[in-house]
Amino acid sequence: MLLLLLIFAVAFSADGKIREITCQVAGLVGMAPVVQFGLAQRGTVSFDYSIMLNNEDVTLEQMNNYNLYFVAAVINEEMRSAYFDKLLEGQVFNLGDIEAETMCNSPTVARWQLHGTGNFTHTIVGRDARAERYTALLLQCRTGLAASSSDYPTLDVSFGVTMTNARPGGNGVSHLGVEDAMMVRSLEGECIVYMMMLGGLLCQMWYHKGHNLNLQYMFLGCCLISVITAFTRYGRWYEMNFTGGYNVHLVLASRIFESIQEVAFLTTILMLALGWSTIHFQLSDTQVKATLSGMAFFLIMSLAWASCLSEDSRVCQSLYLVYYILHALIMLGIIICLNFTITQLRAMLSHSAWDPSTPYCYARTKQFQTFRIAFVLYLLLPTAIALVQEIMYTWEQDWLGTVLPDLLQICLFLNVGSTFAPLKDVFMNRAFSQQFVVPVDETPWGG
Repeated sequence: MLLLLLIFAVAFSADGKIREITCQVAGLVGMAPVVQFGLAQRGTVSFDYSIMLNNEDVTLEQMNNYNLYFVAAVINEEMRSAYFDKLLEGQVFNLGDIEAETMCNSPTVARWQLHGTGNFTHTIVGRDARAERYTALLLQCRTGLAASSSDYPTLDVSFGVTMTNARPGGNGVSHLGVEDAMMVRSLEGECIVYMMMLGGLLCQMWYHKGHNLNLQYMFLGCCLISVITAFTRYGRWYEMNFTGGYNVHLVLASRIFESIQEVAFLTTILMLALGWSTIHFQLSDTQVKATLSGMAFFLIMSLAWASCLSEDSRVCQSLYLVYYILHALIMLGIIICLNFTITQLRAMLSHSAWDPSTPYCYARTKQFQTFRIAFVLYLLLPTAIALVQEIMYTWEQDWLGTVLPDLLQICLFLNVGSTFAPLKDVFMNRAFSQQFVVPVDETPWGG
């Protein structure tokens, strides 16, 4: 595992900056460093630009001589969908004469002509006091340079955009859009909840030491991984919130730990569904081999997908498809194993004579039935949440698409931790133990 992490860390050992594009221009081009970023009132758009001919800042006179015309523009979502959507193709896109003429003359929230090197800031005010999603563009509207001729100078363009929202606390600036503004606080809450779960489980296991199951130690490790994952994700969003930077190390670490957490959690749930250490002291060789091989393959594919940061790459999309299929198959396997275990317990209760183990079978059956209800809800509720989000919520609540599934997982953690909590065996048998029976002559009604 450590070797895999080291390999991934070396393969992606560089920091990146979002919202900044540099390219050598040949022909008419456009740039869109920021697309659909949610800004509220008093939000700011800061531009840093550099337009150079043969590695020197281009002057206004040179711009006129070569018939160059660059425009920086800010558009809202309505303008984008009405005039720009069919023309925007990625962060850098080539323009024909007609496209350049159309885009340069379409309505914008604000626009500025650029030359040389400089920077400036625009504040969003006076748009009915509502949050909107904005796109920042750099458009080359005219050019007298021939792309194929060596007689013309080389034109290099660098264009960076930073969008920030006003924030009452801290330094007064947030680099997250309105749609992600609640992510930092939500992850703070997740860190606290996971820490409380880990602390509560440790206290229970210490109190019932000597009676803890192997499954409970496995669940303890799963809670520890979840705490690390929550803090890693929090660090990633905290960094983006305060600096606006795209730290590849934090992104990669967050994705890798999320994959490890998912594998650890599903492995724990699968072992629970198989009845390991609750009704079976050990699993059969076939069960062990199938579980280890399946989860090992799922771990490899999950880490491979987590380390693939290019969402548009076909390789990354293929890895995600394999990951999704394996995840669905594991969920199906958990349901099958869970139903089989409950059926076994019911058969034992129905066809076996009463003996000292019968109370334990009743208790275990109740535990597994309770967990099965929670797990089925865990499988079904994401679809319901997606439907509600699509119908009722707007883009400003996009953060709920991440937070609500996290809350579902926390609820399932709490269900497992409470249903299969560390417990002394005598408490499972207390309803049938004579030491808990009150003598007849001591009853309040006199027997």
